[in-house]
Amino acid sequence: MDTFVKLVEALAWPVSVLAISLIFRTELRMLLVRINKFKYKEFHAEFEKKLGEAEKEAELIPHPDPEVSAEKNIKKYDAAERLVRIAEVSPRASITEAWIELEAVLSQVVDTNSLDPRKKVRDTLNRMPHARMIQELVKENYIPEGLVPIYKDLRDLRNNVAHNPELIVEFPQAERYIHLSMHFSEKLQVFNKNG
Repeated sequence: MDTFVKLVEALAWPVSVLAISLIFRTELRMLLVRINKFKYKEFHAEFEKKLGEAEKEAELIPHPDPEVSAEKNIKKYDAAERLVRIAEVSPRASITEAWIELEAVLSQVVDTNSLDPRKKVRDTLNRMPHARMIQELVKENYIPEGLVPIYKDLRDLRNNVAHNPELIVEFPQAERYIHLSMHFSEKLQVFNKNG
């Protein structure tokens, strides 16, 4: 009899919770939807705010106004157009692709200026981390320090998209991110002394 009483005591809470869940399942679903909407709006607002801050920072960076070759402009336009087409289908994927393009330009600028002593090593896992590349370019006066916060904002936005499945990115936000990352890449190339 003691065993039966202990078994009933052990099962009392789980059975009670299950019964209450079944009785109030409609109300619980509505509560979960509200929580998800709140999370979505919070992440959405945070993403929008960070994107706006990065755009304002980018406006403050002076343009040295050298002649940029037509070929570079065509490549930039083609890349932006391709990324916007991706954004129409998957805004999240376009942000990831825009980030990959930005990292490629950053690596190219570092390689051009011979800042990475391991640049001849073809294994990309053995390269200087991208955050350090930015620091080295600033330290060697190849780019202005004002580009660093924009880089960090772009990286944080991309990380939010990549690591936050609840975050829903809409086409207009992805398009703004694409244009900002292309603008950042252009600034890297323009300020680059040897590019």
